[in-house]
Amino acid sequence: MCHSYGGTPTTQALAGVPVKRIVYLTAIAPKVGQSHADAMAGPFMDAVINSAVGGYMHGDPVQQAAGVGNDFDSWEYAYECALQLPHHSAVSFTGKTTQAAYVTVPVSYILTEKDMIVSVGKCAYSDAL
Repeated sequence: MCHSYGGTPTTQALAGVPVKRIVYLTAIAPKVGQSHADAMAGPFMDAVINSAVGGYMHGDPVQQAAGVGNDFDSWEYAYECALQLPHHSAVSFTGKTTQAAYVTVPVSYILTEKDMIVSVGKCAYSDAL
C-alpha cells in the first residue's frame, strides 16, 4: 500500500517484483517517462520544485499545514506537524519513471474525499486506473 508521493517510488520499484496487488491510497502512479512533478503539474508543484536549494526542496510550513493538515482538529497542530516534514530530494520529484509495476500487477485504488494534495483529478492522470 502506498499513499501520496509514495505511489511514485512504488510504481517504479515494484516492476518485475512478484507481488499480488498494489493498493494506491490516493497516490500518484506516474506514466512511464513521467516524473512525480509531471503527474502533479500545477502552480503548487512548480513552487515546490522551484524552492530547491542544494538539491533539496524546502516547503513552506504554512502552506503545508493547510494542505496536509486540512482535517486536523486545529491549524496550530497541523502547523506543528508541518514543521516536522523533512526536506525532500528534488531529483525524487523530477526523475522520470522508467517502468511501471501497475502494467503487470493488479491494482486497487482507494480515493479519499478530503486529500488536498492529491486530488481525484491527479489520481486519474495515471495509467493505473
